[in-house]
Amino acid sequence: MPTILIDGETYEVAEGRNVLQAALDHKLDLPYFCWHPAMGSVGACRLCAVKHYRDEQDENGRLVMGCMTPATEGARLAIDDPEATQFRRSVIEWLMINHPHDCPVCDEGGECHLQDMTVMTGHSHRRYRGRKRTYQNQYLGPLIHHEMNRCIQCYRCVNFYTDHTGGHDLGAFASRNRVYFGRVEEGALESPFSGNLVEVCPTGVFTDKTYRRHYTRKWDLQSAPSICGHCGLGCNTLISAREGSLRRVTSRYNSEVNGYWLCDRGRFGYEHVNADDRTLKPQTPQRNGDDLSISVVRTWNEASSAVRAAAVAGKLATIGSPRASLESNFALQTLAGAEHFCSGIAEPEHQLVARFADAARAGVFHVPTLQEIEKSDAIVVLGADLTHEAPLLDLAIFRAHAITGAPIHVIGLLPGRVGGFATSFESGDPSSIATKGRAIAASLSAEDCKDPIAAALATAQRPLVITGTQHRDAEILEASLETIEALQARNGIQPWFAMSVSEANTLGVSLLNDRQGMSVTSVIRAIEAGEVSALIVVENDLFERYEDHKHLADTLKRLDVLVVLDHMVTATSSLATHTFPAATIPESNGTLINSEGRIQRFYQVLRPAEEVVPSWSTVGNIIAAIGQEKHDTWQHFEEVTAAMETAHPLFSGVTKVAPPAGFRLNHQSIPRMSQRYSGRNATSEPNELNKPGSGKHLCHDGELPVARQTSDDPETPFAFSMEGFTGRIPPELLGQVWAPGWNSNEAINQFQIEVGGPLHGGDPGLRIFNSNSGGVDENQSIGDAISSPPVTKPREKDDTVLVCAAAEIFGSESMSRRSPALAELAPDIYLRLHSKQAARLSLVGGCAYRVRLIGEIFETSLNVVIDIDNALPDNVAVIPAGYAETRWWQQPRWMRLKSVKVES
Repeated sequence: MPTILIDGETYEVAEGRNVLQAALDHKLDLPYFCWHPAMGSVGACRLCAVKHYRDEQDENGRLVMGCMTPATEGARLAIDDPEATQFRRSVIEWLMINHPHDCPVCDEGGECHLQDMTVMTGHSHRRYRGRKRTYQNQYLGPLIHHEMNRCIQCYRCVNFYTDHTGGHDLGAFASRNRVYFGRVEEGALESPFSGNLVEVCPTGVFTDKTYRRHYTRKWDLQSAPSICGHCGLGCNTLISAREGSLRRVTSRYNSEVNGYWLCDRGRFGYEHVNADDRTLKPQTPQRNGDDLSISVVRTWNEASSAVRAAAVAGKLATIGSPRASLESNFALQTLAGAEHFCSGIAEPEHQLVARFADAARAGVFHVPTLQEIEKSDAIVVLGADLTHEAPLLDLAIFRAHAITGAPIHVIGLLPGRVGGFATSFESGDPSSIATKGRAIAASLSAEDCKDPIAAALATAQRPLVITGTQHRDAEILEASLETIEALQARNGIQPWFAMSVSEANTLGVSLLNDRQGMSVTSVIRAIEAGEVSALIVVENDLFERYEDHKHLADTLKRLDVLVVLDHMVTATSSLATHTFPAATIPESNGTLINSEGRIQRFYQVLRPAEEVVPSWSTVGNIIAAIGQEKHDTWQHFEEVTAAMETAHPLFSGVTKVAPPAGFRLNHQSIPRMSQRYSGRNATSEPNELNKPGSGKHLCHDGELPVARQTSDDPETPFAFSMEGFTGRIPPELLGQVWAPGWNSNEAINQFQIEVGGPLHGGDPGLRIFNSNSGGVDENQSIGDAISSPPVTKPREKDDTVLVCAAAEIFGSESMSRRSPALAELAPDIYLRLHSKQAARLSLVGGCAYRVRLIGEIFETSLNVVIDIDNALPDNVAVIPAGYAETRWWQQPRWMRLKSVKVES
């Protein structure tokens, strides 16, 4: 490691670091604007100037830019040199000539990097009294607000948007001294990562438009560490609330997962938590059209009695959810028993995830982190549109292409964003994708390896195969695994394999079920056979998991009791005999497992309405109410977690994924509020102040369990308070990022071992898939293959198409689509076809039609807009997945198409 001298002090620095990085690594205050640890140096702002001396005899030195100067052995530098200090102060003064004096009303105030750097350089007096340069702002869509007058021309935005993520519709436009950062014309930014401009911009040119609607200063927010619930990647987030509403979501640094970034769905999809149509009280819905609204206690007592009767008769089943925590799913499994518990994942997807998990647990391949994917040197994507399924995985592939020059080969329905920079793209229906995958595997097994994609994998040191669950096609997964097996046999190295999953806990609930329980289909059959008379469904809409909606509705109506726990109204809850409100992720504590097998903890930031409690708590009280033996009433979620760890050895260590509830530093809890939090008493309800209670979720004398409002939080190391420990805390509990002199999100530098590296104490999370880094074990096997039900192709007819569904980043995910800003960006329902197929069906691109899709099992009608895309195979029609009108789709089906044009 090189040794350098800064201001007379000796420091060891890592190889390849520049002077700015070296200074920040050692927590020295050296100002900067244009440099970012994830994006590198630009040299545009000139703020990181330091004095560089040739040797011991050089007394004058010269000014150099820290971000552009390597930290080499023996380098002699000075940050506090008077000339360097004055130069940095002058740079700030130049920038301030045209910067508005609007700090008190600026959205960025209090967490502004420009404010921090101005104070750090010592600039405190403005000498310029002339007119300031002004610009017109642009409309950039419903997510980002533009305030160009605040710009200091640091180029960070363009560096991130264009160079780091591959965006094309934001640029720098200049005429003499007028540099403008925006679009050629107004319109919504097209990149799925545009929201990161809010955190990248140091001055408030780009701000969160959804946050502006209920804005409050950073120091007036209470915050907690959390996990994004909008896909399976498990990105780390900081969630912030005030006065009972969730105000914003920002990225929480984790070098192995999402780094500094979030996708726009994860950042702006939070507004469903504040929705007016939330389920907030227990009730009996209007099942037969009558008003059956009854009291909370009566609802609770009726549900408990009905469930008890079914449990005694052995006719109770439970259905969990991939969007619910491990604790809630385990509570359901405990209630009904493993054999009567259903994961709640649609059957085709459940088979794929279970197959992937089995192979991963066997150590056949290495499941890479997002950080590792950026270092891959050959990538093949089979049947996944990662931009819409797992956006940060898409970004990791782009970064691999930029960093290592990795060849990227995409085989799928549509090229997507990845196809735009891929080495090759081959279009095909799911069957063709699987066939091509097997051809790659066969070529790898052959001595000459003639296939160019196989050759790229064979010569790579870190080959990566990626697939997804979008098509629900087992043959694609099996082809991927065969490729992995052939690659392993050829090279003797452990290949990398990743699979995107659709929801936050898809892998977790699949591992919990571990092939022991029921499927959604088997639950329905059991109801029809009279083997199940009571069903409890937690945070799941079964109409998103089963294709024949009429059959499902008729079957559910045959139940004696259908209890639904959810935080939003769904088609399933509308058929329930009893509904209970469930807490969302920001309103509860729990554990999730992401697609790489990383166990992660999320923490409550909001105190919800009184009757809204976590699903595990309600289920636990049902268990206690029906008198199930050998069960103590769970008081805290950690007790559920401990019981789960005992029952499932696979989850060994889950209780240690974060510090326990009793964790204290200097005998103090960790405050969710900042020390500068204002208006605490003024914004609290009078009956919430100093209200006694333990905060436990208890049930006494027939009363529904409620969460008591106190500043103490017996379930976590946190407190709903501004008082508590404010020093360095474990990274799993890092809910606020602040350090003296660093009020913006750049303060994260002070919490890292080295800038851009792991956090002090290690990045959060515990991985359950252990790779065999020492080499390949010849006894390892990918296991027994699975297969999808055959997709029978009907007799060739001009009106017959293979209907596939494509995920949309905005619109397909069940919770984020309830956020108004993202709903505005969701495309209308379309039917996407090749022009040849459209001609055969007499459909005109851009026109609206009412189409009937007629299959062997059922038929449905949709109002669609025809979208012509010649990148598609000409036998395929694509609809958007997950919309209310298309949620029946579970896997590719041949269907006849009849259409009637709709007049505009």
